[in-house]
Amino acid sequence: MLVSSGSLLVTFSRQGENEEVQIALTGEKALTAALVMLMLREELRAGDCLTVRQNGLANLLERGRG
Repeated sequence: MLVSSGSLLVTFSRQGENEEVQIALTGEKALTAALVMLMLREELRAGDCLTVRQNGLANLLERGRG
């Protein structure tokens, strides 16, 4: 899988369930991934968490090449 240094991790988590994680190469793709994650849920519950953050793995890989 191609991992870009500018990529974003989109994560949806709910207590008692495995996290759902998508890698997005752009902010627009991150938005689409987040919306799809939400649309696939029948309901949102207190404590559900959707996050978008810079892909730290990609940053580590970039540092390793230098």
